[in-house]
Amino acid sequence: MSASWWRASLRARPLARLLSSWSAPLVWTGAGLTASGCADILSETEPDRTQAALEAQQQDGWSVGDEGQPLAFPGAQLVDISGGAGWREALSTLAPRLSPAEPRWSPYYIPTLFQSLEALRSADLRAAISPIFTPEMAVASRRGEALLSLFFDNGVCRNDVAVVLDVAGPEAVALAAALAPCFDPVFVLDNWPHPNGVVPAHLTLGAALYFLPSFDRARPTRSASAAPVFVLDRQRLAPYTDDAGLFDNRYFAGLPSREALQAAGIRQLLYVTPDEVSMDADDLNGDLVALDEGGIDVKMLALSDFSQTPLPGWPTAPVPGCSPAPLSPGPQPRYYFGGSPGSQGCFPWWYGWRFPSPVATGGHWAPFIPPRLVPMCQFHPVPRAAFPMARGSGGWHPVPGGGSWRSGSLGRAHGGFGA
Repeated sequence: MSASWWRASLRARPLARLLSSWSAPLVWTGAGLTASGCADILSETEPDRTQAALEAQQQDGWSVGDEGQPLAFPGAQLVDISGGAGWREALSTLAPRLSPAEPRWSPYYIPTLFQSLEALRSADLRAAISPIFTPEMAVASRRGEALLSLFFDNGVCRNDVAVVLDVAGPEAVALAAALAPCFDPVFVLDNWPHPNGVVPAHLTLGAALYFLPSFDRARPTRSASAAPVFVLDRQRLAPYTDDAGLFDNRYFAGLPSREALQAAGIRQLLYVTPDEVSMDADDLNGDLVALDEGGIDVKMLALSDFSQTPLPGWPTAPVPGCSPAPLSPGPQPRYYFGGSPGSQGCFPWWYGWRFPSPVATGGHWAPFIPPRLVPMCQFHPVPRAAFPMARGSGGWHPVPGGGSWRSGSLGRAHGGFGA
């Protein structure tokens, strides 16, 4: 083990673990601190754990402690989605190229992961990195195409619905690429890869390189009023217990304030999860509650509800009052919301995002809602017990001229963005 790694481990080690082996009371007479004051120190030091881990990587190299260990890239590709190798020239420019097109979303862009490729000590990471395209990413991409079609009104992209993609990083990137013709991608990826990282961040990096041409192509064609799609890696909060063989590169995420979204004309927010049993993530619960209570209609959508075949309990025939989605030409079956054109056509009614709604205007027609969908389309976030590692109202806050400042906590982002 290198001396640098030992120093890094000391910086990243929570004070709680250092003190847990002490049986005698702690007395610092010079500072007037006794054992009764330990709680204050612990509460202020524990949240800085991952901050220190990232600093260790920045100072001592991305693979600190495991120098020379290889990265595994399932689905590795020699070329990107365009069939070219232009991704190699993009290694030092990935962060600016994947920044939001519209300046209003720049304060919420967290490019830490992309910046890992630019670091002076990351030459070996640049040599090892590879685009990836996995079967899971392929399915996510096609589901993303079906999701995108839900936001066209008479051929025009809706710009009043923001989307949060909270699924595994590589699939989130694939979804974002599919949504890019209508939505401005805002990546919230606040860690670096590591050979033994708790979060396999290098796979998200590889996915971004693969889909880079898709993001480049969509960028100049989007409307200036395009709504944002926030791209998260759900693995950022992967379960973890102390393990000498793992490097804790987890982090917290946050969302913009109600005021910031409403100023951009956002009235609804769609929170996308992997499946119907996944809850809103602990670090985002408070943000989602605040948005919902502040007038942004927050709903949830399960990525697994997009299927090539009808889902059990969902309508298969056209539903009266719903306009069926057009059948897609081509040899491959298309993914639809609920598995059929009929159910996909009911999405805006089921979610209450078709204006005016027949129910709201006193009409008596209301399409049948599949029981499995009810908790999602009628979802409203409910406050949960305080997240153990989160403190106060810190979090990410935009600063004049763009960028952000960090406020502790497993990461560096919780409590939502400022207005």
